[in-house]
Amino acid sequence: MHPARPALALLALLCLGWHGMSQANDEVPLLFGVFPFLPPTQLETLFVPVAIDLSRTIRRPVQFRTRPSFAEFDDEVARQTYDLVFMQPFSYARLARQNGYESFVRSATPINAVFVTTEDSPVKTIDDLRGRVLATPPASAAVTLLGLQLLLENHLQPGKDIRLDNRNSHFSCIRRIRIGKAAACVTAKHPLGVFEQKSGIHLRTIAESETIPASTYAIHRRVDPVLRDKLAQRIIGWKDNEEGQKILKDFRHSYYIPSRDSDYDPVRNILDKLNRIMPHETRGERPE
Repeated sequence: MHPARPALALLALLCLGWHGMSQANDEVPLLFGVFPFLPPTQLETLFVPVAIDLSRTIRRPVQFRTRPSFAEFDDEVARQTYDLVFMQPFSYARLARQNGYESFVRSATPINAVFVTTEDSPVKTIDDLRGRVLATPPASAAVTLLGLQLLLENHLQPGKDIRLDNRNSHFSCIRRIRIGKAAACVTAKHPLGVFEQKSGIHLRTIAESETIPASTYAIHRRVDPVLRDKLAQRIIGWKDNEEGQKILKDFRHSYYIPSRDSDYDPVRNILDKLNRIMPHETRGERPE
């Protein structure tokens, strides 16, 4: 398990000041797992403040955790390691219900996959990718699966008409087009925005997939419903206070809304369709 870095973890504890707390469940940390859609240091920068904010809300430690890969994170979800999770839509649709997790809040803004390339690339449309290499995040990532669906809709068969290059992160995917190893990269608007802001390099979008509900905060059924309600009220209320507005700004999100398991049924439908065509890819596997 990849914990938050010691300095950040210590900072979180110092900021909280657990004065007057009981010695019972109030001091048992709530484990907060976040899927690794960004490098660990950037996840820490984003989510340690979230953990601190939620800890203050419920007056109980909330400990940020992640894993080095999507597959390892999904394994932790399957083991029901975390009490609270931030999950991408397809992992949620595939793993949450049977492992005791339920969506309770999500960003009001849906997500989609964007196909990007460099400004000087000869690739202008998705059909121009025929016979070329397309870089993607991990095979089980939401945008990768949305990208597969868009390829199939455009009569581009992965492995036949186009070669996929699955990388371990969005940034690794983007780097492939920067060094000329791929014609385009499938990513999402948030990591794309982070890359462009940090690098000063603008990438050109050539195609976008349909939208689906965004990544979700989900909570395990073992967590006290009273705590669940407090967490939901706080996250939904971020838009109304200064601390929350800073969190939303850092995430490039407008606000959060109540969510439920059935909101992800359209994602399950996409997953079912892809499973019939490309079962290995939807599980993050590679065919032998």
